[in-house]
Amino acid sequence: MRRFGVVLAAGGVLLLSPPAAGQDAGASKATYEVTFQGNWTLESTPGGVVSNAHFTTLIGAVHNDDVTFWRSGGRASPGVEEVAETGFTSRFRSELEASPHAAALISQGVAFGGTGSASFSIEVTTDHSLVTLLSMIGPSPDWFVGISGRSLLDASDRWEPRVEIDLFPYDAGTEEGDEFSLSNPATDPQGVITSIRGTGPFSNEPMARLTFVLTATEARPTVSLSASPDPVDEGSPVTVTATLSQALPDDVTIPLTLTVGTAEPDDFGPLESITIDGGSTTGTGEVTTVDDADHDDETFLVALGRLPSSVAAGAPSSVEVTIRDAGPAPPERPGQPVVTPGDGALEVSWAAVPGAERYTVQWRSGSEEYADARQQTVATPPATLSGLTNGVAYTVRVRASNAGGDSDWSAEATGTPLQPVPALPAAGAGLLGLLLALLGGRRRSCRRA
Repeated sequence: MRRFGVVLAAGGVLLLSPPAAGQDAGASKATYEVTFQGNWTLESTPGGVVSNAHFTTLIGAVHNDDVTFWRSGGRASPGVEEVAETGFTSRFRSELEASPHAAALISQGVAFGGTGSASFSIEVTTDHSLVTLLSMIGPSPDWFVGISGRSLLDASDRWEPRVEIDLFPYDAGTEEGDEFSLSNPATDPQGVITSIRGTGPFSNEPMARLTFVLTATEARPTVSLSASPDPVDEGSPVTVTATLSQALPDDVTIPLTLTVGTAEPDDFGPLESITIDGGSTTGTGEVTTVDDADHDDETFLVALGRLPSSVAAGAPSSVEVTIRDAGPAPPERPGQPVVTPGDGALEVSWAAVPGAERYTVQWRSGSEEYADARQQTVATPPATLSGLTNGVAYTVRVRASNAGGDSDWSAEATGTPLQPVPALPAAGAGLLGLLLALLGGRRRSCRRA
């Protein structure tokens, strides 16, 4: 048999002031002081209050939303039937203990009389925040008051500081009778649980009231995320680390969600969760990245998923990871260029380098340094350097570049711009030709003599 925490009377409990509405959303456990106050009076049953009017032991449990022990419109279980008809709780207690969704059993006697009361404390957690209770209206055929699966969390998953619930009568649908008496014939076939507020002997006044006052909360450890390296080179893994603000005694699995930013869904691999071992504060997981054909940096987001009740989201609760695109490799170093002199210019040629998108040619003279002011960029070889000084020797070098970066500089080559020899005028050329002809005729005359 499963062991349960049993909530018993907490006599003399000092009620603390309820926390402010802005309480810590990370509180996983809460303590409530619960008060049951009977209201079986002439206002609630105008026909009269029987001499032995009373409410039987409050029986129920703290549980999660995976179970419903009774509901209006549903058939009463054997345990609920027994409570509603006789006030005995053993069978319903067994049903509660058999449920894997109940965290604590509640069993509390109520002072005798139609206005009897009871006070006790309960502990609830964020994953077991619902309370079910019922008590027989005694004597009666099968009438009872109670609550079914009432959560003490508000819509923002914060503990409600105070909850007041008016209790109205229900008919269990298991026994006939319309008077405050016991030992009535069974309803055949069995009916369903039905509200009988404002019908038969009952008015629209509540028969009792339950009040829950929040007295204490216990904060959960928080979990935050980080990623390294970030940015990560595409094709390399990134390590995601989940860090607890304090260690827990047992292992805890932290669910994650991965969503695309500028990346495509197939640019990175999955990571559904990270497990942090008991006694430890950190756990890690790995996200793979893909080396694709794109040439842009891309992003994706790693965020906390729906966390277990033992932890709360810390800061940061998400991290954006940048996949740094590797791009193409830088081109190879160009070979040594060939320099052809010209008038005030040099033509520099070299063999094209595969993968190069552009080339930079730099030049200097004498002991000068290379400088950006003395360089030229071309898409393809060759390059013509103009505006140079004739007769001055220049040293040149070439570098290839693409989206992946720059190559090393080539070996140096030298060249000197030259002024071309001027051409003779046309008249001068004619006189020179006549002189040469005369000299040639004279040599022939001398040979004949």
